[in-house]
Parts: sequence; C-alpha cells; structure tokens
Amino acid sequence: LANLCVTLLLTLSIEKIVFGGGVMNRLSMIEKIRERTVVLLNGYLDLPEDLSELICRSDGNDSGLRGALVLAQSAYEDNIAKM
Repeated sequence: LANLCVTLLLTLSIEKIVFGGGVMNRLSMIEKIRERTVVLLNGYLDLPEDLSELICRSDGNDSGLRGALVLAQSAYEDNIAKM
C-alpha cells in the first residue's frame, strides 16, 4: 500500500489518498503505510511533517456496500438505456 501511495504521489501529484475496507480496521496499518511511504520517497518530494491529511482512512466502514450499490445503479441505468 505504501508503494501505491508513492506511485500516486509521483505520477498524479495527488492531494489526498483515502484507504478504506477491512484491512484498514487494523488501526496500526495506516501509520505503517505513512512511515513506509516516507522511507520509499527518500526525500524526493516535499511532504508535510504530519501525513494524516495526505494519507488517511475513510470515515465510514461501508465502502464495500457503497461500491456495490453504485455498480448496481450503473447496471440498471445501462439496461434502461438499451430498452
């Protein structure tokens, strides 16, 4: 996940990375991702001292459900458009 953060930061100049899902239920995981991201970047980018605004956890724990609903809505709309 830290490698993903590095790739996003270097290729897209992204402003915020939000992780969600079951793996983020482990509270220590997000801090490990932040620490490893700093190590991998090795000073290549100017990062804020506090990475909690740059790399964070999602507020809710229902990202899987929301994703499924968006896919279902999209499939429904595609079927209606074909009629």
